[in-house]
Amino acid sequence: MNWPDIINKLESRDSNIRNATAIELMDYGGEMAFECLVTALRKSDNRKRDGTLVYALTAFDCSTIFPLLFELSMSGYENAQHAVDIMAEQKMCLSEEDLNAAQQLLDDYRINDPDEGGFKTELIGALEDILARLTAGK
Repeated sequence: MNWPDIINKLESRDSNIRNATAIELMDYGGEMAFECLVTALRKSDNRKRDGTLVYALTAFDCSTIFPLLFELSMSGYENAQHAVDIMAEQKMCLSEEDLNAAQQLLDDYRINDPDEGGFKTELIGALEDILARLTAGK
């Protein structure tokens, strides 16, 4: 696989190219494919247009990127669905610092972001359940 070309496609403004590349990486698998997706998701230019990138992560072990998944879960409906599914279904590796940061992020979200037709209330409940499960596992 031509990794520089893949990275360029993930940075494309054309959502068709970006989404097809994300699915290609999902099917390809492997550590490099995972790292390409995570790098693309960390770029602020991709925010609000990264649902397929988050979806593609469902094929990978995401235990090491809990903070990113938690943050992405609050960046739109599609991201929330995929990120919450990943966090609920996979074993997460996280520190006490990660848990505290996630709780702070959730508290800020609860206060500062408007509820979109009841979606926010449902999402907060799901995230609270995930944090409770992870805290109990510590």
